[in-house]
Amino acid sequence: MKIPAIIGLGTAVLVGAIVFFISVSRDDDGAVKIGSKSAAACTEQAPSCLPTVDFVDHEGQVFAASDLAGKVVIVNVWATWCHPCRTEMPELVKLREQIPAKDVVLLGVLNDPGASQTKIEGFLEQYHVNYPVIPMTDEIDQALDYPDKLPTTFIYGRDGRLLLRRLGGVTAEQLHQTIDAAI
Repeated sequence: MKIPAIIGLGTAVLVGAIVFFISVSRDDDGAVKIGSKSAAACTEQAPSCLPTVDFVDHEGQVFAASDLAGKVVIVNVWATWCHPCRTEMPELVKLREQIPAKDVVLLGVLNDPGASQTKIEGFLEQYHVNYPVIPMTDEIDQALDYPDKLPTTFIYGRDGRLLLRRLGGVTAEQLHQTIDAAI
């Protein structure tokens, strides 16, 4: 073999090893997994794919895109002043109780910039909201293609692809068919 061919082969092996070690991760039990449950499987633009933004709830917990990869993700955009949102809220609370938390993440994105923290906390308590509530940001709004009808619900499959975009209120039963098929 000639020297340039050896260097080229050595470089290819080194790059392959780096890619391999970057793709090795550990699950919650510490077991090594080859590859990752990446949302990168979906290469289209959001909202056709799960947005690659960090969702930070009102308590400061971060739901990064990498944490959501491999799970079914429900994103519900709502506001405290929205009557259909208030009607749908008990249904989403019921849904959260019925679906397995290890497989499905339900995020409520609050699109209510005028609501005070006191009003929001009172609303969440009144409706017994049992899932994370994320204040809308410009980045999330853009990633979801500026949903202008409230409520709007998105369901993304384990591969990050959009399975359902529903405008208007929903019931737990209406969402179950999509969620159950995705699990």
